[in-house]
Amino acid sequence: MRRTQRDLQRDRSRETAVGRAQGDVHQDRSRETVVGRAQGDVHQDRSGETSVGRAQGDVHQDRLRETAVGRAQGDVHLDRSRETAGGRAQGDVHQDRSMETAVGRAQGDVHQDRSMETAVGRAHGDVHQNRSRETAVGRTQGDVHQDRSRETAGGRAQGDVHRDRSMETVDGRAQGDQHRDRSRETAVGRTQSDVHQDMSRETAVGRGQGDVHRDRSGETSVGRGQGDVHQDRSRETVVGRAQGDVHLDRSRETEVGRVQGDVHLDRSRETDVGKAQGDVHQDRSRETAVGKGSC
Repeated sequence: MRRTQRDLQRDRSRETAVGRAQGDVHQDRSRETVVGRAQGDVHQDRSGETSVGRAQGDVHQDRLRETAVGRAQGDVHLDRSRETAGGRAQGDVHQDRSMETAVGRAQGDVHQDRSMETAVGRAHGDVHQNRSRETAVGRTQGDVHQDRSRETAGGRAQGDVHRDRSMETVDGRAQGDQHRDRSRETAVGRTQSDVHQDMSRETAVGRGQGDVHRDRSGETSVGRGQGDVHQDRSRETVVGRAQGDVHLDRSRETEVGRVQGDVHLDRSRETDVGKAQGDVHQDRSRETAVGKGSC
């Protein structure tokens, strides 16, 4: 066959289209790879796929289960099954787990997970949601480090967003980030108020202008520190602290985002409660919610 200067070569089995001009879109069908490179690009390896077209906000469309990621100072990353796309501008996150996510963040971006999650991105205080056992740790004025089973992801520029896959909701809090742990992890972020987590029948005692003790069985949670939130899951507790931090519990973990008074997020059929100077306790089993502090 002859090809003029206007002909396209199309390969049916493993087509690849790579256009490149300040962020193009590569479409690969079987094991697609997309690499558009202009002013900061990302290579993504999926199962066989990678998609990265990034130039101040580009979109990758992957066919099988890929991701679309547009990035321009606050974009949305879409991860399907096991893909991750990470475009990075002023504080990015690379997540390579088993089914992980990549969160590209420019002063507060949102990662969108496909299962049943909700992504809530927060400028100057975002939420990272982890999938199976991953954790993302962004740190800016009171952060949480999570090293759970296999992963930790920490890229944070004034608060990034981690999204967990199962059925969670994430609430991010200005000047106070959120860690989400899945299996039995605990995240303890400490900023003028810390959280202790005991794993078996944990008790969380956060100390920063008001502490919380949690009893697991029929639990009651009393968060105190201009309004804190205790979340108990199966037997867990989460205590987030106003100007202080979030503990994430294991089984059906919780998330707590903080703005002078934190929020616990329950994972089973989670709820988001974002609280500023007066937070809400969400207990799923038999809990009682008692948020105390300017509210």
